[in-house]
Amino acid sequence: MNQIPTDLPKGWVGVDVGADPVEDWTKGMLANGAGRVYSFEPDPHKYAQLKSIYGDQSGVVVEQKAITDHDGPVQLIRQGTHYSLVHQGTSDLT
Repeated sequence: MNQIPTDLPKGWVGVDVGADPVEDWTKGMLANGAGRVYSFEPDPHKYAQLKSIYGDQSGVVVEQKAITDHDGPVQLIRQGTHYSLVHQGTSDLT
């Protein structure tokens, strides 16, 4: 099990890639007063949950985007409670 970070020094910038409202690394990074946390989550349902949690909270930027090694659209497929990158086949989310 991953440990949620709570040691981001005050004034630093954190990035939560594949943000999840249950395993909330954004919240952990904010615990010590981080300057800003950028949270990226492509799943529409989880994104909406994160937006409802953080709203327009100062210091948090929530984006409905996937982070990859290239520009442009990516194909994702739901695997359990998470989306994963699809290299071939049918996609649930672009």
